[in-house]
Amino acid sequence: MAPNKRIGLFLGQIASPNANTDPAFANLTADGKRLILNTVAYAVGAGTRPTLSATRVGSKIHLTWTDSAAKLESASTVGGTYTAIDNATSPYDQDFSSAQQQFFRLNK
Repeated sequence: MAPNKRIGLFLGQIASPNANTDPAFANLTADGKRLILNTVAYAVGAGTRPTLSATRVGSKIHLTWTDSAAKLESASTVGGTYTAIDNATSPYDQDFSSAQQQFFRLNK
């Protein structure tokens, strides 16, 4: 099923065929190519990132996400090496009563 998005890209001028530029993508700048690729990705729904939500429940953190294909990962520092949490499904509760800090992210 196609997403409900319509996007028009206009390359050249249709009113006068003599005024049209070469429609080859090779003539686009790097920014122009990126704009077209990002527009197409948006239109087809590609590149959407899963959302991770966290709430505190007593001495636990309650994590939820809606994308079941996303895997929950954790690390001891924000820039550290993230490892998958085996069998983690949404909702996921993690006790944080210990002094160790932990960072979470979703990977798809």
